[in-house]
Amino acid sequence: MNMDLGNRIMIIGSCGADKTTLSKQLGKLLALPIIHLDKEYWKPNWVKSSKEEWEAKQNKFVVKLHIIQQFM
Repeated sequence: MNMDLGNRIMIIGSCGADKTTLSKQLGKLLALPIIHLDKEYWKPNWVKSSKEEWEAKQNKFVVKLHIIQQFM
């Protein structure tokens, strides 16, 4: 399978590591949208997404060729 991965950047780190700051700076510099996976995964009151919901969201992210993903 030959898949064009496009321009994707994944930023991983612990709490307080300035992942959001770096993501915002890179997004602005490279004109790429940012996806905060914690915001996508967690529902109000820290309720987890179901496996099916989370897989559907991930599939939407994979289709986008130009993104910055930030999580953890």
